[in-house]
Amino acid sequence: MGISSPTIWRMRNRGWLHTVNISGRPYVLPEHQAEFIRRAAAGEFAKAPHGACKKVVVA
Repeated sequence: MGISSPTIWRMRNRGWLHTVNISGRPYVLPEHQAEFIRRAAAGEFAKAPHGACKKVVVA
């Protein structure tokens, strides 16, 4: 997927990504990668804005 091991670890712990452990290294199977991309495109991992983005200007 072209992402670092710590990022995969975080995604796996949040339940966003399924991995297979081979010789102590996490690997993402193609079907799990396709499922993750489908879920991300559907907006399943989107968060509400916070900070400066959240401010509403009242005119």
